[in-house]
Amino acid sequence: MDTMSTNTQSGTFVIHVPAEAMPFLDRAVQRGGFTGPEQYIAKLLEEAQVREEQERLEADLLKGINSGPAETMTKEDWAALRQKARDRAAAGRR
Repeated sequence: MDTMSTNTQSGTFVIHVPAEAMPFLDRAVQRGGFTGPEQYIAKLLEEAQVREEQERLEADLLKGINSGPAETMTKEDWAALRQKARDRAAAGRR
């Protein structure tokens, strides 16, 4: 089993890679034009984060779709929503 150790912006981690997986890892690094296994694994993590966020968004969308019949937004509803957004934005600037 090969060991890959890397320093990251937030610390160090060590990954033990089975010897039989190393040829695959080496090919993936080459094919992807990565500078090394660390960059390849960082890309995998980034892609996993994106997938997780997409799954969360899709679940939220389905929750909204299945929440019941749609209601027409009035001018007052839109004004209240805009005010809520302005209030949140102002709170974030403080």
